Amino acid sequence: MGDKVKIAKEKFILKKKEYITPHLIRIHLGNDDVSFFEETTLGGTCKLLFPPLGIRDIHYAEYDAENKKWISPSEKFKPVSRTYTLRNLNVEDNEIVIDIANHGLNGPGSRWANEAKIGDMIGVSKKSKKKELSPKTAYIFLAADLTGLPVISTIIESLSAETKGVVCIEVPTENDIHTIETQADLKFKWIINPLVGKGTALYSLTKKQQFPKRKDGKRFAYIAGESKSIKEIKSFFKDDLEWKKDEFYCTSHWKAGKAEKNPLEECHEKIEDTVQNFV
Repeated sequence: MGDKVKIAKEKFILKKKEYITPHLIRIHLGNDDVSFFEETTLGGTCKLLFPPLGIRDIHYAEYDAENKKWISPSEKFKPVSRTYTLRNLNVEDNEIVIDIANHGLNGPGSRWANEAKIGDMIGVSKKSKKKELSPKTAYIFLAADLTGLPVISTIIESLSAETKGVVCIEVPTENDIHTIETQADLKFKWIINPLVGKGTALYSLTKKQQFPKRKDGKRFAYIAGESKSIKEIKSFFKDDLEWKKDEFYCTSHWKAGKAEKNPLEECHEKIEDTVQNFV
């Protein structure tokens, strides 16, 4: 039996907000102690819990140990949860960093990121689980839209100077093109698609790239973005290129036209038998 999964459920305040590009907002969140996040994966997912309009505090679901079930707050106080990437961690300053795709006032995350003031409260929940996002490899291919950009940026920043590869990124405007620091020898390919969630821009750009053969050395691909696009790219690697399943990883971060359906309470119900909660 492995170690039981722990879940941190904490309240944070907004310490700093910056617009990396017109469509990418970086928020710096502070707490008295973020050491728990050292047990998690940088670039892994976490839940942000946004308070309802007019509510400043965060009201979590509470676990009733006697009856072995979660008790949710009333609808008036229930926060809305969305999944984001843990972009960075600064234990010394007790700060975590999250990048949020800016859709204006559409969606709870983008709305909060645009309207929040320094000192505003937000909830953060994350599992204590470490995993390797990308193996050490001679060649890497990375592809993402704005929602997948935080995780591939984390990978890009972690790569060694010996790694070579290609990065394909789909953004809404030319002003969203920006520098991502890395030691690796990477070629960045940006493609503009103002119709977010529509078309096959990322898939089309991916198909145009030249990929090494298996005999040329260890290779790996990580792709993150909209569901339809991800399915097309996954099929391309699996069926057209015939890469093995351990040579690529595709993850859907959203589906055009549909809101995220996995609130925090449902997540808890699925893992309640293996969870130890941090209070």
